[in-house]
Order: sequence, then structure tokens, then C-alpha cells
Amino acid sequence: MKNCLLSIFLMTTLLHHAFSNAPGNCAISFKVTISDASLIGKDLRVEQYIYYTPATIGTFCSTFTKKITGKTLSFSIKQDQTFAYIRIVPPAPYLEITDKLLLTTSGDDIVVKLDGGKVTFMDAPQYQCQWELALVPPETTSEITPDDASTLERRFKELDDVMARQLSILAGYKTKIDRRSWDILEMNVVYKSYSDKLTYFIFYFRQSRDSIMRSKMAAIVEKLMASIDSAAVNPATALNSSPYLYYLYLKERCHAESRYFSNDPNSDYGFNELHSSFMQHYSGVTRDRLLTTLIFSTNFFGKINLLDVLERDLPIIADPLSRSLLTNKRNALGRGKKAYPFKLPDEHDQWVSLSDFKGKVVILDFYFNGCTGCAYLVSAIEPVYQEFRNHPNVAFVSVTIDSSKALFLESVASGIYTHKGGINLYTNGEGMDHAIIKYYGITGYPKLIIIGKDGNIVDGDPPIPTNNGSNSVDKLRSIIANAIDTTNSID
Repeated sequence: MKNCLLSIFLMTTLLHHAFSNAPGNCAISFKVTISDASLIGKDLRVEQYIYYTPATIGTFCSTFTKKITGKTLSFSIKQDQTFAYIRIVPPAPYLEITDKLLLTTSGDDIVVKLDGGKVTFMDAPQYQCQWELALVPPETTSEITPDDASTLERRFKELDDVMARQLSILAGYKTKIDRRSWDILEMNVVYKSYSDKLTYFIFYFRQSRDSIMRSKMAAIVEKLMASIDSAAVNPATALNSSPYLYYLYLKERCHAESRYFSNDPNSDYGFNELHSSFMQHYSGVTRDRLLTTLIFSTNFFGKINLLDVLERDLPIIADPLSRSLLTNKRNALGRGKKAYPFKLPDEHDQWVSLSDFKGKVVILDFYFNGCTGCAYLVSAIEPVYQEFRNHPNVAFVSVTIDSSKALFLESVASGIYTHKGGINLYTNGEGMDHAIIKYYGITGYPKLIIIGKDGNIVDGDPPIPTNNGSNSVDKLRSIIANAIDTTNSID
């Protein structure tokens, strides 16, 4: 699942900021009962999202960490909006809930029980329901055959079966849950299924190299989207349904997919087409969130200078939460910003710090084992690596986000994801939750960052080299050469 997530294909779900006429009670309350003595002294974390994509989970949120000191833990979280979403992150082994996002209603009292490795919601139908929905297993038994359009249709049928089971569960809670919340959950289930279908289309379409099969798949998905768009939606509910908003994004993405196969080595992977479509066909909060989703949901492999895009778009973004996300993204990429002062272990268990590279330009790349784009980067950047590898003022540092040290060591040994002679570091099991990932707001891989000799960011979104004749290698080479000549050393 992680591979799909970080490889773009099964990317994002955009959730919401509720513009409600009536504010809630401005808080949600938690009571956690603990029957497992081994949890005493450990932390429980709750992340609150008013507006997020899965690519930003753990990155742009309000985080509340509480230490478990006894058999009960009680606390409250401010929630000014009527609706928001939370992610509960308890200590191991209670990790089954950590990838679940739960719709919250301001004024709710949430009672959670941690016992025997299991998470249980007590006396809270809205949360019991969502927990049951989340536990419905995905039916993904079809073999992946990109050059067979019937594979796509079989996967669609499996997703329909999952949706039917979830809607059946939801129907049992219709009289137990506030109607507005129930309507949002229903729309989430339906449009999550639709969004997954479009995501699979993009995945299979990109994998296939048979133009006839791609045409057949495109016809299937166009028919699907026409059927979906013929259904009426409640605007107020739709605004609060992240899968609906993400469906709108993916619909435009599907229309733009032919750009992905452009023969132009400097193709922008459909970014400008999507951007123009959102600007022309949408307005207000929906437009702002679609533009934000575009920036956070897709890795454009350095073909787009996101800093320039952010500087251009921020003045027109009116939605406060979209502005906040985009401003944070701009700041994370900002030239001249202090680089994160990392201290990470290498493959020999030796700790390496940014300060160790005083007076050097650091080419920092982030990857994970199984990321095809990351492996491609190593090959494409080889000319740049060979040119600067022996330069006394340059260091190439690779950081894996794999949560397993065994995978980290496997990656280094394979030579697929790192350079021989480069510096290889590990996020020490924290993966995407590590502070360095949050600091830079990294949502897609591979990721390059250039740090100057003064310890500041030279370029937080440099072009990623390709092997297809584009000028990205020359651009990257120029950025590094200028950083060597113009930046001062770390104080």
C-alpha cells in the first residue's frame, strides 16, 4: 500500500473545512480507558485535520500528544468548525487505527478502549460506524494485467462489492447518527469508491504500453464518469466530503492523462492543463481546494517549479485553510530558509548530522525501497553525481523513509536507490513521521533538496533529472555549481 501511495498511483483523499451556518460546541472530548499495563508511560497522539490529503497525513495538522499515566486518560481538543477529522495514533501494538481518519462533530464525546491489542469505541455510534466501515477488507484479488482492459472492469466490480458492504453497514446506523454526519459519511463511502476506480484507471493506463488497450480503458472510464456526473449531489454535503472533492480532481486528471505519454521530454505531466481547468471550471472554496490538491497530490518530477506556482497562486486563494497549507508548502521549499538540522544513523550505525557538512553543498534525496521513480532518479542523476562526487565542497546524501532497518540495508546493498560512495541515512524507523519529512512537507518521492554551504536551502524543489533528452540535468548541474560559488559556510 505504501508503494502505491508514494508512487503517485494511489494517492490522495482531500478532506474538508466545514463552512457551517451554526458553529459547534468548539471542542471534542476524549476519554481513553487502558487495560494494558504495558502502555503506562507511553504516548498517545491525536492529529486533527480540518483540511488534508493523505499525502500530508502527519505533516500539516494540529497534533496533541498525551502521556499515559494510569488506567484512564481524559482531555479535550478545540474544534471551531462543525466538522473535522482526526487520526488517533496509540502506542504499539495498537496500530490498526493509525491509518484511519475519523469524521468528528464539534461537541462530541469520544470514548476509546485499549485492551488486548484491540481498539474499541464505546457508546459512540458515529465512531463505531466509521470503525466498522474502515475494517471492510478491500477486494483486490484481480491480477494486474495492464494490457487487458477487462482487468480494469474486474477491479471496478470488486470496488462496487466493497461499497455495497459499507453502505449496508452505514444503513444500520441511519437512526443513530446525526443526519448531517450520516449524509457526509454516505457521500464519503460512495465517492471514495468512485475515486478509487479513477485511481486504478490512472495506474493501469500508465502501466500499459498498448495504445489500443489504453483507448479501451479510456472509453470505460469516460462512460463511468458520465454516469457519476449525472447524479445530483447536495452542495453542502459535497463541500464536506473529501472523496467527492478528490473525485473532481481525479476526473480532470483522467482527462489529462494523455499528456503523461507526451513525447516532449520537457512535458509538465499535465500540470498546466489541470491548473487551467480548475481555474476555468471551478470557483470559490472548491477551486481553492482543487488547486491545493493538485500541488500536494502529484509528483511532477521537477518539471514544475512549485515555488513559482505558489507565489502566483497564493494571492488568489481565499479559503483560509487552503492558504495555510500552501503557505506552509511555500515556506518549506523557500530559498534561504534554514535547512533541517538532521542527525540520522547510517548503515554502520554511525550518526551523521547536517553540521558534519559545514562548508559543503549537500544534495539531499529522499527515497523508499520499491519506489520505481527513486530507482530511476539514481540512474538519471548519475552524470551529475560523477561530475561532483569528488568535489571537496559537495556531498550526496540519501535518506530512506523505510520503517524497517532491514529494508534500508537491502536498499543500500542493492545499489538501486543510492550511489556507490554516497552517504546513506535512515530515519531510524520513524518513516514519514520523522521530523525531517514534516519539516520539508514532503508528500511524494523521489524528492531532491539542495542545501548551501551556509546551511540554508538553495532550492527546495530542483529539477529531477531524466534520461529522455530534457535539459533537467543541465539545470541541476547549474544549481549545484552556483551554490558552490555563491554560498558561505555554516557558522
